[in-house]
Amino acid sequence: MPDVLAASGEQVLAPTVVSQAVQAGENVVLTIRYATGNGSDARTSGLGVGVHYDANRLVFTGFSDVYQDLQTLSGNSAAALIGRDSVPRVDEEDRDRDSTTNRMVGLAWVGLDGRWPDQGVTLPMELFKVHFRVSAGAQGTTTVRLSSLGTANGYDLTATSAEVSATPSAYVVLDVDHSGRVDATDGLLIQRRLTGADLIDSDVRLPTGETNRSVVERVDELRVYLDVDRSGQVDATDGLLMVRRLNGADILDSGLLLSDPQSNATVISHIDVLK
Repeated sequence: MPDVLAASGEQVLAPTVVSQAVQAGENVVLTIRYATGNGSDARTSGLGVGVHYDANRLVFTGFSDVYQDLQTLSGNSAAALIGRDSVPRVDEEDRDRDSTTNRMVGLAWVGLDGRWPDQGVTLPMELFKVHFRVSAGAQGTTTVRLSSLGTANGYDLTATSAEVSATPSAYVVLDVDHSGRVDATDGLLIQRRLTGADLIDSDVRLPTGETNRSVVERVDELRVYLDVDRSGQVDATDGLLMVRRLNGADILDSGLLLSDPQSNATVISHIDVLK
């Protein structure tokens, strides 16, 4: 864990792990700890935190273990969580000063009379966990940054970023049900989604741990790869071509008019490279 000690007048945020390697398509959790430069029992008027990330590489899936998540301001508590985003916002203000991050989610706490965190809490402390899924097609390293949405009076924020490196998936691209193989079932699931269906697992037995939602999200993340007829758009025709190929067909374009200069052979090559 990075050093979370700070100078007087600083509120400090740091991930417990600053660098992780995660397979594309898998989940990653960042645990964020909090401290101040004014000792282990320092209390302030609160803190607002922005978590910034690149939505092309990471999909925000939620927060957990948020300090004071269900606590309200009352006679028993002078501090509470007063805001938590469930839906990411476009990172328009660029508070983290990083043009590669394009989405943000925020959290905010308040302490009446400068009493946050609650008495009895020793700093450093675990403040929250933020969950992401690495996009199926992600490559390379991306940075998750923390910014101030509001610090206590007389304090500045010092924040350490975290790096997530996407490694090649254990699953090939078209294995959308994560069964460990690419087959006709994957073709059917892809075709249903590309025709606009939201319920795509009807009459399909998915592997343990997979759901209709997880497969839909996986197909949606893969759309950038699925224009197999190179028409410039991903649509039902691409789904039909893929389901034919994944059923073992060699003639895919029967009854279809492919855009020049595509041919049955080129479409086969576009699909097979994803298998």
